[in-house]
Amino acid sequence: MAGFYPPPCAGCPMRPPGGWRRTRFRTYTCPEPHADTMIPRLLALCVLLLSPAAWAAGDPAGTAPAPVVFQQRTIAELRVPLLAYSPSERARSAEQRLRTLAGEGRYGPVELVPREGGVAVLVGGSPVLMLLPGDTDSLGGETHEQLVHGVRGRLEQALGEAAEAREPARLLRAAAWALGATLAALAALLAGARISARLGPRLIRRVRGLDRATPAGAGRLGLRHLARHLPALGRGATWLAGAGLVYVWLVFVLLQFPVTRPLGETLGRYLTNSLADLGLGMLHAIPGLLTVVVVLLAARFLSGLVNRLFDEVDAGRLRVPLVDPETALPTRRILVVILWLAAVVVAYPYLPGGQSEAFKALSVFVGVVVSLGSSGIVSQAMGGLLVVYARAMKVGDFVLIGQTEGTVVETGLMATRILTRLNEVVTLPNALVAAGPIVNYSREANALGLRVPAKVTIGYDTPWRQVHAMLVEAARQTRGIRAEPAPFVWQKSLMDFYVEYQLNVHIEDPAMRNEVLSDLHAAIQDVFNRHGVQIMSPNYFEDPREPKLVPPERWYEAPAKPPPPP
Repeated sequence: MAGFYPPPCAGCPMRPPGGWRRTRFRTYTCPEPHADTMIPRLLALCVLLLSPAAWAAGDPAGTAPAPVVFQQRTIAELRVPLLAYSPSERARSAEQRLRTLAGEGRYGPVELVPREGGVAVLVGGSPVLMLLPGDTDSLGGETHEQLVHGVRGRLEQALGEAAEAREPARLLRAAAWALGATLAALAALLAGARISARLGPRLIRRVRGLDRATPAGAGRLGLRHLARHLPALGRGATWLAGAGLVYVWLVFVLLQFPVTRPLGETLGRYLTNSLADLGLGMLHAIPGLLTVVVVLLAARFLSGLVNRLFDEVDAGRLRVPLVDPETALPTRRILVVILWLAAVVVAYPYLPGGQSEAFKALSVFVGVVVSLGSSGIVSQAMGGLLVVYARAMKVGDFVLIGQTEGTVVETGLMATRILTRLNEVVTLPNALVAAGPIVNYSREANALGLRVPAKVTIGYDTPWRQVHAMLVEAARQTRGIRAEPAPFVWQKSLMDFYVEYQLNVHIEDPAMRNEVLSDLHAAIQDVFNRHGVQIMSPNYFEDPREPKLVPPERWYEAPAKPPPPP
């Protein structure tokens, strides 16, 4: 054929005066339609376009869509059969026609010829495929007009690339660009490796210098951790930058050659779409982040105001209804926690990714964990609040809780810590503290001192006035007991064999209760021994020969003194 097309027109007797026209695709077409060239074409079209009833003879629901692929590009997706041909057979037939035309060097032009029931696609005057209304992706919102024009554009692009693949000059130019890009990429990789090798040690030395200049604390610990992992971070950043450079180089090289251009476009779209999605996500997240920042700043301002207010109450410089200095600190903590929880609840919907499934799953997980472990936590917290707001004790008080006696060193939301006289720190859960009685020896001991009892049992043969006087004398001889209020004695009960006496004294320091009681008991023994009175409680099985009575003349035996005469 020697590059002339169509053959029937090559020897046409109706040669126009201007001769045949040379097209951009190096083919020769007759400018005038002739019967000897149009009739075969019309017959071929008639074979394809018999009737609309024949197009609908097949069952579209029973066939799968088939793509028409040419030059690694999907030209169209056929969805319905034509006559006895299924969509896949139609697609294979169209691909075969396109390959044949490309092998003959016929790359256009692409024409769209409306026919009854569809649109015929012709390349260089030869029919390639028929686009039926059923081939439209109606579920995706595509119209038949959009389908037709899209097929035409993709087919022209694929035919142009097929023609380009047959031009050595274009291929050599593409190879030169690819080689230049490869050399540039290698040079950039080597330069990045050298920069990383030189910059890494400098950064490490700089961080270590800051570490030595930073005072001990969390900041210094963070600098040491950064210096330890900085080499690994540098290598990771270098590899990441290198991978990005290689990806860009690969996309550029693939775009230079017609055969690999579709793959390069796909990789390029993936990169640009990813970057675009990231950028759009960041832009869309800016209003939410601003809202979160405003909410957190407001919560910080309010929490600072609450802290300063209750610090003044705790110091006694400010009085607030229903709040006293003892409950100022726990009330401040509770209000600050409530403020920050409210800020988190308000800011949560505006966090980036707050509506994602992963974030929702994390929220559900945290909720399940909190619900499972909240019973014990809530009981301890409520116990702590009960102890604090009942003002049963405060830090520094000497208390007795159950079998634990000591000084309160901490009252937390979950537990209370007691320092015993054996220098042991006992941690008591607040639920246990609130469930039992709390004996506070320090609460009312400031003005009068702590009242401490000492009990003895003495037989009926000892005058009770003498016992009273001896007990008071022993109290006055004991260090740590206040002179005012003065010690006094109660006769608690008259038992079967003896009388129970209770000596009541007031001590200066509640924390010295055990030491003072020990010294008082020793003094009682010394005083009773000095006056010849035995400290015992006799039990017997029969009455004595003489009644166990105290005659009046013995009522005021030493150290007791008779009252002054009236």
